[in-house]
Parts: sequence; structure tokens; C-alpha cells
Amino acid sequence: MFNIFKKKPSNIKYDKENIPNFKYHKDPLNTGAFIENKDGKKCSCCNMISKYIYLEPYYSKKRISCLCPDCISNGEAHRKFNMEFQDFESCETVSDKSIIEEVCYRTPGYCSWQQENWLSCCDDLCEFIGCLSWDKIKELKIEKEIIEAIIKNETFIAIGRPIEELIDAINDEIHDLCVFQCLHCKKYKVDINLS
Repeated sequence: MFNIFKKKPSNIKYDKENIPNFKYHKDPLNTGAFIENKDGKKCSCCNMISKYIYLEPYYSKKRISCLCPDCISNGEAHRKFNMEFQDFESCETVSDKSIIEEVCYRTPGYCSWQQENWLSCCDDLCEFIGCLSWDKIKELKIEKEIIEAIIKNETFIAIGRPIEELIDAINDEIHDLCVFQCLHCKKYKVDINLS
């Protein structure tokens, strides 16, 4: 039996197939910052077809359909659309303003339940690891380090609930646990977003 309505696989010819290295967001495919471009959309900035595209979050008065990784990495999307991928005010303080500019202008952002915060340590912004479930944290074998980070987190302290309840809420996707790692001392930090 033939299905005449079945969509034929497309043979998209990509102009770009690689993702550049992002110092503060090293695995943007795994975190979901970039998705595969299955429809052959052209980058709103360079008008080329990239194998991977970025949809959100971004802050700009201009509406875009998607961006390629290169236009984020080289700052062209920021220059062309006066676009930010992270809110300046939601980055923790570091002494070198160019570090915050790199994250805000040339690094893919991430989506969470509330305002995205970019954490710092050792006078540098941290690498974003992802918004992780407790099962993923166990898979990465970093439970002890994450529990230590949670106990120091202001939101967790303000909630005043046992850590087991927070872990259950994370697994039930009631709260987001956004995990960062210091590029220098390698300690983990967390941002807890309540639903």
C-alpha cells in the first residue's frame, strides 16, 4: 500500500555543518540550544543553510526565524540585530566586562522556567552544563558535588525544605536545576528555578 501523503525525506545541502567551540557553553547540542535543521531554514543573519540552528532565547527588537552557530560565535548576529543571548543583568559579577559580553553577545543562551542566570566563580563566568534531571546528575556521577552546591544556593536556603523534596521536585519537573561548572576550580554551582 502506498501512502501518497507521506513526506519524502529531503536532501538538504548544508552550507555549514559544524558547531564552533563556545567557551561558556561547550555542549550546546546536548543542552538543546541548537537543534538539527531538518527543514533547510536559512540563517536570518548570513542567509546560509546550517545543519544546526538556534531558535531561542534571544533579546532583540528584530524578529528572526533562526540563527546558525557561526553567526552567534563570531558576533555577527549581535552586530546585525543588536541581539543578546543572555541578559547582562542576569550575569553574576566578574571584574572583566568582556567576559560578560562574550556570554551575552557570542554564546547561545538557555531556556529555564524563570529568568536565566549565568553564574560565576573565580572571577569568571562558569560553563553552562545544562538544566539537568536528578537521573542525569546520577548518570554523570556528580551527585555529591551537586548536593554541596544546592546546600549553598540562596533559593534552596530560602525554600527551607529538605533536599530530598527538592530532588523529587526536580525529577517531577516542578523545578529546574540549571548546573554550571567553574572553568578554574571545577566546582559546580546551581541555579534553582521554581515553577
